[in-house]
Amino acid sequence: MDVILKKILTEVQKKEKKVLVVIDEARKTDALVDFIQEFQILIRNEFPIYLIAAGLYDDIESLENADGLTFFLRASKYEMKPLNLTIIEDDYERTLGVSEDVAIEMAALTKGYAFAYQAFGKYMWESSDKQITKTVLAQVDEALSVKVYDKIWSELREKEKWYLRFIVEKDSMDVSELLELTKTSHSEWSGPRKRLIEKGILDGSDRGMIKVRLPRFREYVEKCTNS
Repeated sequence: MDVILKKILTEVQKKEKKVLVVIDEARKTDALVDFIQEFQILIRNEFPIYLIAAGLYDDIESLENADGLTFFLRASKYEMKPLNLTIIEDDYERTLGVSEDVAIEMAALTKGYAFAYQAFGKYMWESSDKQITKTVLAQVDEALSVKVYDKIWSELREKEKWYLRFIVEKDSMDVSELLELTKTSHSEWSGPRKRLIEKGILDGSDRGMIKVRLPRFREYVEKCTNS
């Protein structure tokens, strides 16, 4: 395979073309580790091949820490930012035929989270409803749980889950309020805070404030707590 790839890329290079490999939901598997090791060899030989890989924080971190994948540590990294709510509103209004008020409410519920944007659009389209119904919300919640949140929750430490039960009560919370509620100190909170931000659950960009980045996450945490 190594010889075949080099022959193919030599021809691509002669034709002044480039190859882009795109991997979504990247995670540490034997096949992906093999590919990245081969990719490192190809770029060292200056072949015109490029890679974009997207994945959850823990999955990307596991690849970075894998033996022999130093390329991943040196690669440029970009944190995905929330989508523009105004663009989401406009898309919902035009595509689903809902009112401006409903489109604004739907966009706000997504928090700019790409999967929630897709899920709300899918289930509103299938229902043909022009209002957000309990059925649509239940379908979105189920999709978020199965496709995203179950994995995130399963990888959290118990202390992180414990803090989240307090944090999700509000979309944003002052750190001093959280420490008062939990009867803990800044030093105790610093570790969980760092990990919850790295995992994309919390937004800590505003000094002294905590914001939940994930849409409908309060409902998910409440379900996990009560189950």
